[in-house]
Parts: sequence; structure tokens; C-alpha cells
Amino acid sequence: MVPLLLRVAKGGSDRGDAASSSTERYDAWLAGLDMFRTSPLWGIGFGQFYEYHFLTAHNTLILVYAELGIVGSFIFSMLIWIMIKTPILILKRYSGHPEARVAVIWSIAMLASIGAILAGSLFLSFAYHYILWIFMGLCGGLFIAVRKHDPEFEVRISFIDAAVVLIFNVVMFFLLTLFLRFKGIS
Repeated sequence: MVPLLLRVAKGGSDRGDAASSSTERYDAWLAGLDMFRTSPLWGIGFGQFYEYHFLTAHNTLILVYAELGIVGSFIFSMLIWIMIKTPILILKRYSGHPEARVAVIWSIAMLASIGAILAGSLFLSFAYHYILWIFMGLCGGLFIAVRKHDPEFEVRISFIDAAVVLIFNVVMFFLLTLFLRFKGIS
């Protein structure tokens, strides 16, 4: 993700239409962050971004911040974290076990797919897109399949997980704000 962020920071493309598109995208990001600032706890409401700006957010996290506030963005981010944590725990527990080879392969595929979705989420309003939710369902299916073969397999969400996700949300809000200031959008 670092090369993608560096590419965006440099301006992306030398073409004028690309620069105009980037400016519009950054304006949408700023509008979303402003929406969050006006209603930080609950957001402006599901599906309301277009009521305040003519474009979508073009960033999943900004869209979630704006429409769902800190409460909704925390819940959304926890769902994403569970979707990431499940295959990681499967890999930790079953790597090196030949009888669990299929679970390991599916976990690797899930992590690769999730990585691609999250990379796209930096530039797309993907929060409510069916592809994201299908992958959440696939991750749940993977968990159920593994659990059927090993009833002791668990994915627990700890206080540390919740704290890290909350801190992630706060840090990302400030990083996105700083990024827009760095780009001269404020």
C-alpha cells in the first residue's frame, strides 16, 4: 500500500484530466471529513453523502466516517479486522499440518483478496459494495468449515483488538486530514 500512497502523494499522472480528477477526489475527501466533524458520533446517516456533496467519497473509510460516524466506523472496522484475523489465525494454527492444507490455501487466498479489496478501498467508496460483503461471508464460511473439523478453533475479539481498531480509526482520520493539507486542499 505504501507505493500506492506515494504515487497519490506525487500527484498520480502528468495529464491535466487526471489532475482535475484528483482534485475532485480530494475535494470529496475533504467534504467527507467535514461531514464527520459536523456529526462525529453517529455521522450524517447511511446513504446521505450525496445530500452534502455531488460526488461520492472515493475512499471507503472517509465514506464510513461521514455517514456512520465514529460508532459506525468502529463497527465497520471491527468487521474488517475479523475478516483479516480469521485467516491469519487459521494460518498460524494449521500451517505445517498436511490434513489442513485446504484451509491454509483458502486462508492465503482470502488474505490476498482482502488485501486487494482494501487497496481498492483507498480510492473507491466500497463500504456498501456487494463484493466486500460477499468476502465477509466467504470468510465466515471459511471459519465455519474449519470449526466443523476442529470445534476448538475460535476467533476471539479482545479488548486489545478493539483498542487497536479504535486507535487505527483515529490515526487514519488525522493522517487523511494531514494528507489533504499537504496537498493544499483545506
